[in-house]
Amino acid sequence: MKTIQLKSIRLLNFKGLRNETFEFNEKQNFIYGDNATGKTTIFDAFTWLLFGKDSTNRSDFNLKTINGTGKPIPRIDHEVEAVIFINDDEITLKRILKEKWVKKRGNIEPEFSGNVTEYFWNEVPVKKSEFDKNVSDLLDEFVFKLITNPQAFTSLHWEDQRATLVDVVGLKSNEELAKGNDAFERLLTKISENKTFKQYQAQIKSSIKKAKERLSSIPSRIDEVDRSKPLPLDYRRIKNNLEQKQEELSKIEAKLEDANKAFDIQVDEQRTLHKKKAEIQNQITDIEMKLRNKAKASTKDLEDKLSDLENKKQSLTRSIGNIDTDLNGLNSEVKGKELQVKALVSEMDDLRERFHEYSENTIEFSDNDFKCPTCKRKFEEEDVKQRKSEMLKNFNAKKSNKLESINKRGGALKSQKENLERNISKIKSQISELEERKNILVSEKNEVIGEIVDIKTELDKPTNNWQHKYQMMIQESEELNKLSIQIDNIDHKIDDARTEDTKSDDLRKQKKNLLSEIDELKDKLREKDIIKKADERIQELLDEEKKLSQQIANVEKEEHDIQEFQKLKYQDLETRVNEKFDLVNFKMFETQINGGIKNTCEAMVEGVPFSDLNNAMKINAGLEIIKALCEFYQVNAPIFIDNRESVTKLIDIDSQIINLVVSENDKHLRIA
Repeated sequence: MKTIQLKSIRLLNFKGLRNETFEFNEKQNFIYGDNATGKTTIFDAFTWLLFGKDSTNRSDFNLKTINGTGKPIPRIDHEVEAVIFINDDEITLKRILKEKWVKKRGNIEPEFSGNVTEYFWNEVPVKKSEFDKNVSDLLDEFVFKLITNPQAFTSLHWEDQRATLVDVVGLKSNEELAKGNDAFERLLTKISENKTFKQYQAQIKSSIKKAKERLSSIPSRIDEVDRSKPLPLDYRRIKNNLEQKQEELSKIEAKLEDANKAFDIQVDEQRTLHKKKAEIQNQITDIEMKLRNKAKASTKDLEDKLSDLENKKQSLTRSIGNIDTDLNGLNSEVKGKELQVKALVSEMDDLRERFHEYSENTIEFSDNDFKCPTCKRKFEEEDVKQRKSEMLKNFNAKKSNKLESINKRGGALKSQKENLERNISKIKSQISELEERKNILVSEKNEVIGEIVDIKTELDKPTNNWQHKYQMMIQESEELNKLSIQIDNIDHKIDDARTEDTKSDDLRKQKKNLLSEIDELKDKLREKDIIKKADERIQELLDEEKKLSQQIANVEKEEHDIQEFQKLKYQDLETRVNEKFDLVNFKMFETQINGGIKNTCEAMVEGVPFSDLNNAMKINAGLEIIKALCEFYQVNAPIFIDNRESVTKLIDIDSQIINLVVSENDKHLRIA
C-alpha cells in the first residue's frame, strides 16, 4: 500500500498568511486557531499546491493576500511549498503565483498584465504538464479528494457515490444471481447481448401498455359495431317488389329501343340540316368581310394622314423635350459659374484690404530691442544705429515680398474671373439660340395639332365613318338577305325534328326512376349481409378481449420476475457494500409504490441519514468511508478534519490526521 504523509508546508502570502511554516508528525496533528485565523487555509494551500484548486474544488478562488481596502497587495509572490513522504521517499513540491507588471511605451508607471505560475519538483523548475503528470503518478486527483476530507464522499452526487461503491465491491453476474431459481434462469434466456434488462423491461412495459390500450378500447368498439347495425326489415317482401320493378324495366327498355331507331333517322336528317346551315353561314361571313374591307378602304386616306400627323406631333414633342433638357443644363452651368465669379470678387476685395493694411504698416522700435538680453545693459549708439538699420531693412524686405505676393494672387484671380465671364457670355448665347429653336418647334407643333383636330372632326362625320358605311352596306345587300332567309327556314326544320324526341325523353325518365327504385331495394337487401357481418365482428372482438387479458397476465408475470430479479441484484449489492463498514450503512435502492426498484445511494448511521447526523458522527462516518476507500485504492493520504473540537474520539485509521481545532484563545495559528 502507498502511504503519503505531509512532513511540512510553508505558505508565503497565501490567503493572508504572510510567511508561515508548519511541521507535522506521522499520526495525529492539531492546529489551533480562532475563527478566521486560517486553519482551512492550510488545507486549501495543500490542494492548490497539488491541483491548482482549493479544498472545495474551486480553481477560481482568491488566494492572494489583500490589504486593508480589500484589494490584493500588488507585486508580491504567492507561494506554497511542501515536503511529503511517499512511503520512505521524500519529495519537495512548490508552486508560485507571480504577477506580471509591464511598462508600456509612453507610460511612467508599469501596469498589471496578468499572472504566471511557476512549478518546482525537488527544487527543479518544471513545466505545468510535467508537474501535473508527476502529481497524477503519485495519486489520482479524484481519489485524493475522497481520502483526505471526511465530507468529500458524501458531498458527491448520489450517482457518483453509488458508482464509486460499485467499483469497490464489484457486481455479481446475472448468472450467479439467478442460479437455482427457475423463473430467474428462464428470464435470462430472453436477455441477449444486444438487449439489457432495462431494455427488456421497457419492451414489456410498452407491450403491456399497448395491450391494455387495445383491451380498454374493445367495449367501445363492440358498442360502435352494434350501433351501426341496421334495423331488421321484411326482406321477402322487398325481394318480391324488386322482381316486379325489374320486369317493368325490361318493358321500358324494349320501347326505348324502337324509339332510338326512329331517333337515329332524325339525327341523320338534323346532321344534314346543320351542315347546310354551316355552309350558308360561311358564305355570309365571306360577304360581310368583303363589305367591311370596302368600308374601311373608303376612309383609309384620312386615317393614314391622321397617323402621319400623330407621328410628327410625337417627334416634335421629343425634340422640344431635348431642348428643355439642354436649357436646364446650360442655365445650371451659368448659375454655377456666376457663383464662382461672385466668390472671386469677394476674395479680390479681401486682397485689396490686406494690400492697404500691409502698405500702411511701419516699424516701431522699443528700448528693449537695444539692450543686452542677459545683463540688460543698453547697446552703444553706433550699435543701435546699425541694429535699427538692419531691422528696417528686414521689415521693408518682408513688406515688399508680402505686397508682391498679394499682387500676384490678385492678378491670378482677375484672370480667372475674366475667363469665367467670357464662358458665361458664350453659354448665354447658346441659350438664346436654343430658345429661338424651341419657339419655332412649338409653333410647328401647334400647327400639327390643329390639323389633327380638323381630320378627327372630319372622321366623326357619319359619311366618313367606316363602321356606319359598313352597317349601311349590310342592310342594302340583297345577297345577304336571301342567305338569312335560308338560315331561318333551316332553323324551323331543326326545331320540328326536336319535338319528335319528346316521347323518347319520357321513356328515359321512366327508366331512370325505375333504376333508382331498384337500387334502393337492393340497398335494403344488402343490409341483411351488413347485420350478419356486424355480428361476426362483435364475436371477433369478444375473442380478442379474452386473448388480450391472458396476454397481459402472462407479460405482467414476466415484469414481476424482472422486478424481483432486480431487487435481488440491489439487495446483493447493498449487502456486500455494507459488509465493508461497521458504523456506516448504505441504502442502495428504494422500492416504489408500484413495486418498481429505484436506484439511490444514501449513507446512514443507525438508520439516521447522513445529512441529519451531528458533526461528530458525520466526521467518524466520513473516516470509516475513507478507511474503506484507502483499502480499495491501496493508498493512504493526510486527512484534514475541520471542527475537530466537536469530536471527542475518532475511529482508528492508519492515515495521517491533521485536526483543525477552533480555539478562541489562539489568535494566531498554533500546531501541536
